[in-house]
Amino acid sequence: EILALIDVPSRLGGPCAVSFAKWCCDSEPENVADINDAFTHAMARVLEESKKVPLKDPKLALKRLVPNLKLFCKEGPGLSKDRFPARWLALWDKEAGAVKPMLNDDSEKAAMLTPAQGYQLLGVLDHPESRFPSLARLEA
Repeated sequence: EILALIDVPSRLGGPCAVSFAKWCCDSEPENVADINDAFTHAMARVLEESKKVPLKDPKLALKRLVPNLKLFCKEGPGLSKDRFPARWLALWDKEAGAVKPMLNDDSEKAAMLTPAQGYQLLGVLDHPESRFPSLARLEA
């Protein structure tokens, strides 16, 4: 009934997606499960928008749109006391020894990760294929 009164777009607009991604990076929401699908859709649109930026390097184009891009990573890797806490990690952090976010595209290899290797598995953009094919969505 209310949808008949208002025009709700079926697709998130580029500027709105960029703004949402920036908000997530700035506010670092704690309840990531509540925004996981929205963040995935927004990041897919942000990647589309970055193609419109007049730079040859796609990484620099994305960095221009979301200069403080962070991705939420789940606790781990491993079960030892030196595992990393769940947190938002900056994608562009170039500090020596900075932990890098990583998509778990192979659970067998991911099981061999240790904190000493400097990678932490994503807690966003990692939907099971049966629920939401986020990797395919990002590549589309």
